[in-house]
Amino acid sequence: MKIKSLTLAAVLALASSSALAQWMPNEPAPAPVFNAFEDSSFENGLRTEQGTWLFGGNMFIDPATAMGTDIKAEVIGGHYIMYGFMVGAYGAIQDNDWLTTYALGATCKWHFFDDEMSPFSLFCGGDLGFAKTKTVTEDATAFTIGGRVGLDFYLTRNAAVETAFNLHLATSDIYTDKNGLTNVDFTITIGFVFLY
Repeated sequence: MKIKSLTLAAVLALASSSALAQWMPNEPAPAPVFNAFEDSSFENGLRTEQGTWLFGGNMFIDPATAMGTDIKAEVIGGHYIMYGFMVGAYGAIQDNDWLTTYALGATCKWHFFDDEMSPFSLFCGGDLGFAKTKTVTEDATAFTIGGRVGLDFYLTRNAAVETAFNLHLATSDIYTDKNGLTNVDFTITIGFVFLY
């Protein structure tokens, strides 16, 4: 009886292993691919989907103006009213050895190329606002309009490093360059943005 039981068990084990070998492929299963930006996929929500809030800031330093080192800092807040398109507001301060400029206004940002799987996202945007410049002798107020094109590099789904080329025009000479005051301002800024 023991011999029959052992023989039956051996037959069942052999049949099971044969069936398992036919069911499983001969090639080894591919190793799982690690995607550092998997949380940015369509399955987990879009980075710049409608309803997302953006907060951030950037900085620019120009040591070669006629009035000393020019330092500009800007903060931005906005809301994506549709996929890839944000509207919001900005505030900025710009200072050097001779004058200080405060600026407020409306801003927008459009991600015109973002496949949601790459850490890179190209965008363009625009500003409309006003600025007030204070000097030792007089103050000046101007309306400003500007545009930018740039690149976001997403460290995570909710945080990115932003680099942009900016061009602004003003109704008065409130900006500084190596020749003095001007109404045209070209800057290259770098900063961070956070999405919620």
